[in-house]
Amino acid sequence: MNSGKFIEKKLLVLGSNIYAPEIVDYAHENGAYVFVADYYPPEKSAAKRHADEAVDISTADIDALKSFCLSHKIDGVFSGISEFNILSAMQLSKELGHAFTAIKVNGTGLKEKIISVNFVRHIKFPALKNIIPGLRQI
Repeated sequence: MNSGKFIEKKLLVLGSNIYAPEIVDYAHENGAYVFVADYYPPEKSAAKRHADEAVDISTADIDALKSFCLSHKIDGVFSGISEFNILSAMQLSKELGHAFTAIKVNGTGLKEKIISVNFVRHIKFPALKNIIPGLRQI
């Protein structure tokens, strides 16, 4: 069901990690045009196969990603659950002047994990309660 809340919006998803294909599908269901960027070929990336366009730029190459975003008039940047890609999305969003809201969750037995608050609110993945101890469903 398409709510249309992202019609005429362009989203860049960084990486092909956990929940990236679901993020692409959710954005599509709501009318967004979605690009997925990383160095994997589409046959090794479910997110790229779900996307409108696959982009062969490493998620570590912030300068190239920024150039891509500016030339394609990207409205938002996001990633699945990957510390590296979330940090890249945060940095890229900051450089582009886009909003990016996240919380840092410490003491989980992992070095440090970041979960996007906006995505949790929109998607309401019950699985996140199992991944991050103490995280309440929003």
